[in-house]
Amino acid sequence: MASVTQRISKVQQPYGGYLPIKLFAKEKFDDGNTLNENENIHASLIGIAVDYLTRFLLGDTIDKAFNISCLGAANIGMLNKASVLKKNITGLDDLSIISACKLVGFDVCYRASKKSYKPIETINPDVDTIENIRIMVKRSILFWRKFGPIISSEITFEGGYTDTIDAGDGDFISADTLWDFKVSKSSPTSKHSLQVLVYYIMGLHSVHMQFKSITSIGIYNPRLNIAYICPISNISTEVITEIENNVICYGVTRCKSNANIPTGIKSKSSFCSRELTVAEICNNTGLKKNMIYGDIRSGKLKAYKKGNKYCVSITDYLEYVKRKKLEQKIRMGFAVVMAIICFLIMIFLFEGV
Repeated sequence: MASVTQRISKVQQPYGGYLPIKLFAKEKFDDGNTLNENENIHASLIGIAVDYLTRFLLGDTIDKAFNISCLGAANIGMLNKASVLKKNITGLDDLSIISACKLVGFDVCYRASKKSYKPIETINPDVDTIENIRIMVKRSILFWRKFGPIISSEITFEGGYTDTIDAGDGDFISADTLWDFKVSKSSPTSKHSLQVLVYYIMGLHSVHMQFKSITSIGIYNPRLNIAYICPISNISTEVITEIENNVICYGVTRCKSNANIPTGIKSKSSFCSRELTVAEICNNTGLKKNMIYGDIRSGKLKAYKKGNKYCVSITDYLEYVKRKKLEQKIRMGFAVVMAIICFLIMIFLFEGV
């Protein structure tokens, strides 16, 4: 079991990577600022601080923006300390940035382990580091004015995790793009492109319908002030299948307990696969095969041929079930109305006699 980043670090990619960076269009921005050369705290802390401060200044509450930090602080009994730091964060003044850098020092206690914690008293960004963070947050805000609004943040993939990847969360979703933010000093690597692609694929396999509207994946680096965007149409189905099978491993088990199974799925085994056959749909819904095949032929249910069987993705199946339930309610409502009308007609005729 591993997080997305842990899994990717162990994956041996083909030459150039599963998703070469050259497939991404690059757009560079110029705000007239130059970052200071040296910083005195770890780059990962800077990245998280920029991320959370951006969320806060774009409208998230302080509790939502720094939620992971607070969860980490709670894990080691330092929630009171975290609360004091949160109160200090009001904008992009020096105290706010210093407090944010210290607060995100608790993240590791939630994302990794308590043993990885290092006293936040040792996190003391200097003037150059504070200025760099301020510039990068401002750049991120300007970025979202062009590519926003943010539709979703702190993205999780319930229903899309497996025994191989059982943790991990994405950064942002705009109207049509899944975004990952990086603050490294170098251009994105094949590991970065694979990470955001894995997020996208897990999203499609999850129970969240918002991923169906995504047409591009992107990486934005406020340190370099460059956005990298790749249309999904540029990614071959063979690459996606390879990642599904050999990186995320959907051929194995997809879920941990029946508690993760959405309404409309009766058996854990069918949900734990990445697709359902027509026979499994019949078992889950009680619908007749001829009705399901009819819906496939008419386009009401998206399916694809696999060998001599039709298969349906979990996402398309759940949408189909939802639509069928709505149709059933409409039919029942119509039947009730007709029964009432017939009853009224009978009364009218009886009184007429």
